[in-house]
Amino acid sequence: MENSTIEDFSAQNAHTLLNILAPGGKLASITVADGSFSNSTHVLEARLEDGNVYKVVVRRYKIFGNYDRGEKARREFKTFELLNRYQVPVPEALLLDESGDVLGSPGIVVSFIPGNLKMDTISEPLAWARKLAYTLAKIHSIPCREEEQSFCSKVMQKRPGS
Repeated sequence: MENSTIEDFSAQNAHTLLNILAPGGKLASITVADGSFSNSTHVLEARLEDGNVYKVVVRRYKIFGNYDRGEKARREFKTFELLNRYQVPVPEALLLDESGDVLGSPGIVVSFIPGNLKMDTISEPLAWARKLAYTLAKIHSIPCREEEQSFCSKVMQKRPGS
């Protein structure tokens, strides 16, 4: 069920996704997110039956060479799940679509977190750097048990030249 191009995220794909994550939700918009390089990222906005706005981020992986896009989606989804378990401030992992049956291409769906990626919008750089350092320290304090070691070794084996 591949779309004509990875950049396209059809209303049909969006309706299928909403039926899974927010049954009864009405599609309001699909917008392309800034900063997509090795994936195609869209923000899907819907209106729920109770009137609330529901937003998610859809990430689908572009074709570069012959790598397994389903495996890339799985690794990223597992990473979000791991970081969520340890309360690292990252989006919540909501849906993994390794085959592309739902999203039209292998990818993941995560919760939407409002924010801005532009460095010139940081009003207090020192406070921002402290928060960043705290978050990085938290990530590096996550125990690396057998499950995580297995996951990490799979990632390392995928790197070119390793």
